[in-house]
Amino acid sequence: FSNKIELCIVHYPLGLGSSYFFNEVKIGTELKFKTPEGGFILPEPIDHDIVMICTGTGIAPFRSMLLDIIHRKMIHRKIHLIFGTRKISDILYLDELNHWAATIPDFTFDIALSREELDGLRLSIKVHRGYIHPIYMSKYSTVRNDVHFYICGWSKMIDEAVENLFGHLKYDRSQIHYELYG
Repeated sequence: FSNKIELCIVHYPLGLGSSYFFNEVKIGTELKFKTPEGGFILPEPIDHDIVMICTGTGIAPFRSMLLDIIHRKMIHRKIHLIFGTRKISDILYLDELNHWAATIPDFTFDIALSREELDGLRLSIKVHRGYIHPIYMSKYSTVRNDVHFYICGWSKMIDEAVENLFGHLKYDRSQIHYELYG
């Protein structure tokens, strides 16, 4: 790895942050940012299954975690990434996800598209129509103590996921980890 910082910024024309980055930042612009606090990290050793739940650019920390697992050749159990976005054109890192699914043992992923009409589309990947919540609610409906959920995305999605996992499915609070933005 290097001393470079990679940012994952989606351009929304009405978004204040993305408008600033896409319209005002130039080479040489000094940027100030808050560094990670270290609370949203994978344990070592990874001795439980991991479910990564994310929307939009919330995939960025999970991509970083997966790259770290690959780079350090970390032993792990099952890793399941559930990524939600609006449309096919909004799917971030799809080539990497496909590559990792083919090369990382026990890595799988699901994609949910909330605003894409799927009827008649011929896709090279399987996608779910709607939001991410039904995916993990179905696949992890039987509570297990050997699975941890890592959640990153908009605060509303995180609130709903925590309520579903903790409030409805009755997973222990210690099995739910999250990082929010927006």
